[in-house]
Amino acid sequence: MSNHKFDPDRRARLRSPERLLRLPPRKILRRAGLRKGEVFVDIGCGTGFFTLPAAVLVGRRGTAYGLDISPTMLADLTTAARRQGISNLRPVLSSESGRELPPGASLYFMANVFHELDNKEAYLARLHGRLGRASRLAIVDYHKKRTRHGPPVAQRVSRRKARQLLAAAGFHLIESFEVNSEEYGLLAQKAAQKETS
Repeated sequence: MSNHKFDPDRRARLRSPERLLRLPPRKILRRAGLRKGEVFVDIGCGTGFFTLPAAVLVGRRGTAYGLDISPTMLADLTTAARRQGISNLRPVLSSESGRELPPGASLYFMANVFHELDNKEAYLARLHGRLGRASRLAIVDYHKKRTRHGPPVAQRVSRRKARQLLAAAGFHLIESFEVNSEEYGLLAQKAAQKETS
């Protein structure tokens, strides 16, 4: 494990009103194209900042998976879902191997998690193998510059580097967008396979 993982003891910060203003979950999820009836996978879900709104957006015919390496985070997520009467949420204790990734989901989602992955290439390769033809991947992460929030600049992945890593893993970029002055967003899918004669 690397030493730049988010500390679960600081998880209250993930639910701050200021973060809600900076990263409005429903707006970002809609930007990523999440719709009713879809299957959503939140990689590094934490306490459910995006997972819970996603579960509401996909509705009862959809499913929202929350994957995290921290049992503490998942316990908070489960409690919050119960309090809100959300029944279509599936918490999953995961690892950095990506073996727990459900296959064929509509939208795989990483918010400020990509920079924490120890082996980004290997994770993207495994994730690529889980994608269905209509699956999408959305990444939200910090620009590689000094900002008020976020990890040290040295730990960040620039948008350009993230795009290169996605392309190398067989992803096709659908859209690149600004989330706010500190964070960017990328939306990608499986690159079309070239037919061989």
